[in-house]
Amino acid sequence: MFETLIRGATIVNAEGFERRDVGITDGRIAALVQPGETASARTVIDAAGAYLLPGLVDAHAHLREPGLTHKDDFSSGTHAAALGGVTTVLDMPTDEPWTATAEQLADKMAMTEARIHVDVGLQTVVSRNLSLIPRVLDLAPVSFELFTADVPDDFLFATSDAVAEALKAFAGSDTLIGISPGDQSILTGSTLRDRPGTIAAFQASRPHVSTPASKQRRRTSSSPPAIMRCKALISRPRHPCARRMMWMRCAPR
Repeated sequence: MFETLIRGATIVNAEGFERRDVGITDGRIAALVQPGETASARTVIDAAGAYLLPGLVDAHAHLREPGLTHKDDFSSGTHAAALGGVTTVLDMPTDEPWTATAEQLADKMAMTEARIHVDVGLQTVVSRNLSLIPRVLDLAPVSFELFTADVPDDFLFATSDAVAEALKAFAGSDTLIGISPGDQSILTGSTLRDRPGTIAAFQASRPHVSTPASKQRRRTSSSPPAIMRCKALISRPRHPCARRMMWMRCAPR
């Protein structure tokens, strides 16, 4: 017997469209049942005429808590995500203050308690104070963000040498580091040459060559990530549209 059975939906997956019933146990898909096949569950959801899609993952979101909650917060942002079919949100660390220390990450985790409607993964920023990294790693953030341009000096790694030295601080750990690429020298030079404060001047200071379109991702281990609970992945969905998910944690299988 399943905990929940979703009947009558058209499943949308990588192979296309398929009519199946979905059996769920312990918050996870346990079986895809052929239409008409006998199956029982404590809860049956009639989804006839509806499409059933996997929950989406938003890997770059700004929930703006703490400090900028006039824009958004954990409750409003994750409520909107659930309504749009997004069941996991990865929250960027550029709030006020930026999430750089173990204490700031722990505080942010506590702020989510009983207030989120989908799974939330918390990211942290790499500070130029590299001594902070070991204690942050103990909380297992879903990733670290390393910036090379257009951020406050405390978080700026403006040269390839600075980036390489920062990455050495992660030696021996198994985590994910997102390098947000840019060329600070182009931004600085453009600002010095042209300072009228217009929109056109701002756009000219950020030519395409200074901000490559794709982020570079680096793992500090070649081991494949394991599927397990991440300490900084808060999985307490409160919205009926949300489902529990596991996330790839930074630890080898």
